[in-house]
Amino acid sequence: MTVVIAKKFGEYISIVSDTMITTPRTGTNTPRVSGDPVRQRRIDDAVPGRLKIVNIDQRLTIAYAGLSGLALTTIREIATTCRSGDLARLYDVLRQATVEAKHEVEFIVASHYGAANLRRVWDGLVSEPLPQTCIGDGAILPEVLRVFRPTDDGKENADTFRADFLNVFTNNRIHLGTGVGGFPLCLEAGPDGHVYKRHHFHFTWKPIVFIPGVTIYEDENDLQTGDWSFHHAAIASDAPAAAVIGVAVPQAKVGFIYSPLTMDDPVKVDLLERDLPWTQYERQMYDQLGWHVEEMAGQVRAWRAARS
Repeated sequence: MTVVIAKKFGEYISIVSDTMITTPRTGTNTPRVSGDPVRQRRIDDAVPGRLKIVNIDQRLTIAYAGLSGLALTTIREIATTCRSGDLARLYDVLRQATVEAKHEVEFIVASHYGAANLRRVWDGLVSEPLPQTCIGDGAILPEVLRVFRPTDDGKENADTFRADFLNVFTNNRIHLGTGVGGFPLCLEAGPDGHVYKRHHFHFTWKPIVFIPGVTIYEDENDLQTGDWSFHHAAIASDAPAAAVIGVAVPQAKVGFIYSPLTMDDPVKVDLLERDLPWTQYERQMYDQLGWHVEEMAGQVRAWRAARS
């Protein structure tokens, strides 16, 4: 399972998701699952998982939940065979995929061919334009809406909704849903283009006891190992409609580059030698991953040009 949420704010659409995918594993040594005749179990891949929000061009983004392989194959077919703005053909391809998958995959489509438009495709059906929608396990959505405080500014609301999702997603006291996890990633779809959003985030799960009049520091060794907290940074390309985003995990000294139009799984990048303390090289690691993200964005542009 997974979660993808999209909400419309005037001409802006905010799309947020996790990266966890759940895959079936079979074999003679696989424990039997009750009621499953093929002796199947499911393996959760949270980190790095896969990117569920796929930016097609500056006016179109498709997100998915369910069978990741089929979803990505279908989205690439749309990216290479559908004319820009041909939403009727796009919806038809997505509808057929949901039927072929026997209802094991569903999609969200955000477009700006004219006014902002948000729709859901599931079970061979296409919704009417929606103010918001959620696919996968939506257990997190009520909590995000509970803390969200809208204003009269659509762009500001899109930013606030995204920030509220990040805060709720990284709150270990809140049930996110079954099979939901990994990295929280976001895209903003607006009249000026569809872009992945950057963020730097960390959250703490080990209680810190505050003593009045005393400055409390996180132990340097704990900071290195992640015993107290987990850090990550989403790093997007500066190029429009790049369809690429990276995530740095400084404590692990690695990064992952997601490019769903050209490959299913992200590329792992080593960002720092294992024996060096990441706290002294954090900016260098982010800059290095950013360089790799821009390089991958160039490869995606070449991929698009070769198929245009």
